[in-house]
Amino acid sequence: TESGSVTMNYEKGWIGVRWRALDPNNDGLEARLEIRGEGEREWKLLKDSLRESRYSWDSTAFADGRYRVRLTLSDKPDNYPGRELSAQMESDDFLIDNTPPEILDLSARSEGNRIVVRFRLKDALSALQYAELSVNGGDWLDAEPTTRMTDSPQHDYEVPLPKPAGSEFVIAVRAADERDNVAVRKVLLR
Repeated sequence: TESGSVTMNYEKGWIGVRWRALDPNNDGLEARLEIRGEGEREWKLLKDSLRESRYSWDSTAFADGRYRVRLTLSDKPDNYPGRELSAQMESDDFLIDNTPPEILDLSARSEGNRIVVRFRLKDALSALQYAELSVNGGDWLDAEPTTRMTDSPQHDYEVPLPKPAGSEFVIAVRAADERDNVAVRKVLLR
């Protein structure tokens, strides 16, 4: 599909497709969109009788995985029955991922005047985007993985933090993958 001049806005969980098509006779065009997941044989209808050259849908109704969209265009609106022509094309594979990363093996321990937080992040389908920590509801602080690069679906973290006053600390960890799926967990240190 070709991009047109229409701007599509981002909204979490929504996927959009747009196309540009021309009919040599300037007939009005009607579109049918279908979707098929990896390993599926049959196309499932997303939307029929579309007159606009774009469509968005809520992807949370679909399981995580790889999909394709098939577009069928017809000049049916401006032709007699049986005289319409149609064309069809398929998209490349795209990913639906609405599941946040897992925050695993979360622990914290006191070491002198600091707190050391350890955890592991793992995402099933997407690369990790960021991890942050907060102590007792304070500002979120960036956490760097031990490899120093957040470009894969799994990382280990060991983060030293200054220890605030008090004897009980709630450390929250927030992590997101590149699809903006966010997870939060906490650990209590006394």
